[in-house]
Amino acid sequence: MEVHVQKRTVDSLRNPANPLQSPLWARLKERVGWHPSAYAFQCELGSGELLALSRPTSDGYRHTYVPFGPEVEIPVEEQGPFLEGLSRGLSTGIEPGTVFIRYDLPWES
Repeated sequence: MEVHVQKRTVDSLRNPANPLQSPLWARLKERVGWHPSAYAFQCELGSGELLALSRPTSDGYRHTYVPFGPEVEIPVEEQGPFLEGLSRGLSTGIEPGTVFIRYDLPWES
């Protein structure tokens, strides 16, 4: 599934229902060593925005973490292809040297 991703400023995040996807959370995590980035995304199933946090691993690579996002209604059978497309889209904007993206999804399992 193709997911279009566009980098945004962290202050542009507008998700008051989810404090872990907010500019405040980004600033708090930045104080303890995380690098925050914000993105807007769009696909045929919906659109939204998300906060991604990255930091170095102990071996010099980086990992990216998306806390309780993305928040978009995706049918269960489309969740895997959506996350694959979203990860591809994010890969062009996240920190170089990132070896994985971890999602803590807000979806029911």
